[in-house]
Amino acid sequence: MRPDVGYVQGMAHIAGLLLLHCGSPQECFKVFCNIVAFPIVHDFYTFNVDNINIHYKTFWRLLKETSPKLHLSLIGEDMISCSVFLLGWIMTIFSSIFDIKISTYIWD
Repeated sequence: MRPDVGYVQGMAHIAGLLLLHCGSPQECFKVFCNIVAFPIVHDFYTFNVDNINIHYKTFWRLLKETSPKLHLSLIGEDMISCSVFLLGWIMTIFSSIFDIKISTYIWD
């Protein structure tokens, strides 16, 4: 469907959750195509490094604004890169991080 994307590790988590909750396989495919076309997901799936770096910077800025203590603890002496966790969060839309029930609540 999208030769510019192909198969990317993490898609199976999304497809599996959709198949559990979205009805027919045809409906699941439509929803899956819309998810892949969503700009931030598409950037990560096509490994658009320039845009991914913009998303990382945006994440840090928003984290600093909304949760300054967490931001300070993450950027401490070791300066943790958000790519350590954000890549997996985006590529699977949290479906590989949490239990299926929790992922369903997050998606809902």
